[in-house]
Amino acid sequence: MIPAPITSDRDSVPRASIAVGGGDAIVLSLLSVLLFLALNPFLALLVLALIAVFRRIPPLVFVVVASLSFALFFFSRDLGIEWYLGSTDDVPDYIETYKETYGLNLAGLWDFFLESPNGHELLWSIPVWALANLFDVSDASFVFLHYLAIFLAVFLALSTFSTRYLVPLVLVYFFLTPISIDAISHIWRQQMAFSVLLAGIGLYTVRGMRIGKWFIYLSPLVHLSSLFFLMGFLTFRLIKANRGFDNKLKFSVALLVILGIVPLLSSAAVAYLDSLGLARIMSYFEGTDANVARVYLLIGLYVVPMLGAFYLLKSDDTNHLLLILCMSVFTIVMGLPASNGIYDRLLMSALPFLGIYFYRCYFMNFSSRWHLPLLLLIFYTGANRLYSPTLEQSGPMYFLAYGHALDPFMGVLKLLVTR
Repeated sequence: MIPAPITSDRDSVPRASIAVGGGDAIVLSLLSVLLFLALNPFLALLVLALIAVFRRIPPLVFVVVASLSFALFFFSRDLGIEWYLGSTDDVPDYIETYKETYGLNLAGLWDFFLESPNGHELLWSIPVWALANLFDVSDASFVFLHYLAIFLAVFLALSTFSTRYLVPLVLVYFFLTPISIDAISHIWRQQMAFSVLLAGIGLYTVRGMRIGKWFIYLSPLVHLSSLFFLMGFLTFRLIKANRGFDNKLKFSVALLVILGIVPLLSSAAVAYLDSLGLARIMSYFEGTDANVARVYLLIGLYVVPMLGAFYLLKSDDTNHLLLILCMSVFTIVMGLPASNGIYDRLLMSALPFLGIYFYRCYFMNFSSRWHLPLLLLIFYTGANRLYSPTLEQSGPMYFLAYGHALDPFMGVLKLLVTR
């Protein structure tokens, strides 16, 4: 059964205030183009998000122009860098994978997948194979096209949640949980899988389209880690079928089961992998001297507000699913607190889900008069979190745009003449 699309009174805005006539649409489209040409794309995004509180930004124009601008911004950097201490750049590995596919046929891709599924997922490998064998693009073109595809995918996925508030939603995605920028910078396979999964959630629970379910089912063929989120989706459907979200006691019991089972299964999986001698996979569970107390404190800061929002505020199926996906990841973190090598990657998907969850909570429960100050607060706090690592010469904002990511006028025009 397809869940009905959710439309709350607080989500809706009086038609006169959001209607965009032909003239307004042209003006806002031209403004979008000019802002991304002249300004840093993050600053252009802020300006358009604030305008979008009062006027609808044409979504197609925004998606195309913003994707091109952000792709160029992220492309303009050196490869093989160390983002943080001990965190190296994955993009050179993707380039090597790209070169490996040259001259292969589709049967060869299938053999690669069977021999080593992790890293050779079919829905990731086939587009890479096409770029190498059908178009024979250069390494630089391969990198730029992947950035372009990544931004197109995530913006289109976010548009399944709302076209009216697409631009503010993008701002929330980047700045409420800035870990999303780390993922886009160089964790490409997982980022693409996240976008496919996110589109599936939006299509299935917000728009009520059956095809969304298949997006979710196919996401592991982009990155195998999405199998975990697929299991979370099936858990959501089971709880919903038993009306667990309508009864707080039933949900509490289901949550306790998740809190108990997931850590046990995680520990069993680690022991099994260790018995097989899979050194590469086991290395993810070794961690890097994580502070266990700090890990529990941080997870508590995520879990308590999420559960508080569920028990006290109005919600819907979309937020219920996001809640289950986040709680499942958080239980893995609590079960394996020292294994930050594995859960850091899962958090790159879970924390953006958390950001979308809280943003939707705001729309369903609070007055729209707070929308503009809320976006300014999110931008301010996120920008500070992105800026802090640059003081230690690390983090995406230190390396992107050839080291000029904090220049407010580093738009497309300036990027084209900067090196």
